[in-house]
Amino acid sequence: MKHFTPITQILQESLTEKEIKKIVDSFGYQDTGRIVTVCILLKYLVLSAIIQCSSFRELTMHGKKYGLPEVNFSTLSKKASEVPFEVFIAVCNFYLNKANRAVRKMLKPKLDKMLAAIDSTCLTAHKNKLVWAPYLRESSGVKYHVMFDVGNNIPVKVCTSEIHAADSSKLCDFINRKYIFVCDRGYRSIEKLTKLDIAQQRFIVRLIDNISVKNIVTNEKNDDEAYTDVFCTLGNDRALKKQYRTHPFRVITFMGANGKTVMLCTNIKSLSAKEIADLYRKRWAIECFFRVLKQNFSIKRIFGKSPNSVFSQGLAAFIAYILTYVPYVRIKHFIDYDIPFSYFLRSVRFDTLVAFSKPFRYFLLR
Repeated sequence: MKHFTPITQILQESLTEKEIKKIVDSFGYQDTGRIVTVCILLKYLVLSAIIQCSSFRELTMHGKKYGLPEVNFSTLSKKASEVPFEVFIAVCNFYLNKANRAVRKMLKPKLDKMLAAIDSTCLTAHKNKLVWAPYLRESSGVKYHVMFDVGNNIPVKVCTSEIHAADSSKLCDFINRKYIFVCDRGYRSIEKLTKLDIAQQRFIVRLIDNISVKNIVTNEKNDDEAYTDVFCTLGNDRALKKQYRTHPFRVITFMGANGKTVMLCTNIKSLSAKEIADLYRKRWAIECFFRVLKQNFSIKRIFGKSPNSVFSQGLAAFIAYILTYVPYVRIKHFIDYDIPFSYFLRSVRFDTLVAFSKPFRYFLLR
């Protein structure tokens, strides 16, 4: 008789104690828990994202069913508030890099232009829930900044901040010359864009409609009359240093689908204005990713109240996404028909998807 293993158990085995302990030790954190270690906490948080739990109490009720050690919900909550969330950022980015290598090896996308959409998503609650992160009058929350590989449909890197932090404040943390950055108007900081250009990081950023175009250096030849293409400086803010005010950028202007003017700032000179506009339109992939993340991985339900607990829960949702998306891509590669990702997640959540443990573990972890 063939032995099948539920995929949820195999997903938990992909979070190995050895890998996580190495990351934890690099931060100098002393993991003194006998039963609830950092690895066990992470497995519980990832499980909560996959099966969509609403609290620590409900989560501990499901733990034993999915092969995790039985713990008290108060112990789990205390451990979540104790472990520094920087540890979970490092763990999350470690598995993101691992997943990107696996997906890129499997799909082998023939992209001459690797696109990375950069944007942020917010996790909000009532003001009394997160008193340390107030937002507007009756709200509070945190923010996750994400670098998203558009070609492979998977995040590359994640950073965190309080909800009132500007999107552009984390832009330089994502510098990776392999990619072309595509960003919306939240990343229009002239200072940050100048630093990216100096670092030879290619980017396409949408500008706000009322920004001033100054000192036009040259008008580029453009066969399509629908696009205006110039090299110029941006704005005239005296608060900025002269090196930022006088730095030239390529600005492309065209009419959007809704009839409004769209202005794109870029430092790419080898592509036409139409090609730049087409690349920017692919930025919408990250918005679709945020929708999938919030609808399917319980990122909207906050369990704890401390910064460590809140940030760790959100980061666990990103880990849950990549731990399910990688096997989903691998399964699609070996079957004859297409399975929607939502159907795959539903099968994982209700344990109706099973696999031979050894070969499936090989496909998942190699």
